[in-house]
Amino acid sequence: MLKTYELMSRHFGWRRLPRAATERQTLNYLLDRALRAQGIVSLESVCYLDPARKPAMRRLIDSRVRRDELVPVVFPGGEKQVHWTRPETLDTPTTPAGELVYILSPFDPLVIQRKQAARNLALGLASLTVPLIPLLLLSGLIPQTIFVTALAILLFRGLLRPEVEAYLNEA
Repeated sequence: MLKTYELMSRHFGWRRLPRAATERQTLNYLLDRALRAQGIVSLESVCYLDPARKPAMRRLIDSRVRRDELVPVVFPGGEKQVHWTRPETLDTPTTPAGELVYILSPFDPLVIQRKQAARNLALGLASLTVPLIPLLLLSGLIPQTIFVTALAILLFRGLLRPEVEAYLNEA
């Protein structure tokens, strides 16, 4: 027994269903979506997992280049693979002044090995206490020098203990 559902007509109350998108509309949508998501696209990135659409997509890209809606982008060392973008994308600053954004992939080694990265960061921050000790000593701040020296010794001894190192080195 074959089950059929009339959810589209029942939910929307349409007398007849809307027409499906044409191949040209689909290609325009795919190219615009890729440009919106990536900014700079290649033919392979637009037609990912759909190689049958590459010739039609290439014709669409060429027509947009002729109309100056897209400009080719060539990266040094990657002259064989051409990329395209909108002209206004090249004029837009990449990040506002002083603002950096980092997007981490779950497959990024920094995410996978975050304990090791945390240990290295902690050692780096602890090493900032070392130049502070002579500076405090030369300034005549003996109690502060003793405190910072004790803090540095505790930090390094704690971070360099074998069981802490073993814990922070595991994945």
